[in-house]
Amino acid sequence: MIEVNGDEYCWKEGMTVGFVLEMIGGKQTLESMLSGRVVTVNMRLVPPGDFGSWPLKDGDQLRILRVPGGG
Repeated sequence: MIEVNGDEYCWKEGMTVGFVLEMIGGKQTLESMLSGRVVTVNMRLVPPGDFGSWPLKDGDQLRILRVPGGG
């Protein structure tokens, strides 16, 4: 199992951050789903360019966090 923002999902060999984001995003594009957000795996920041290649292991905790904006 992997955990995404507290929800559990079945883990599969070869799963990446990008795969999970597409799976949970449904019809939303990654760009719109992640606008103003960052992604971490086990509290480690994942650069957007690495989503498609960042492997997930059984037991990983993925978080999609809102970044406060303003100025």
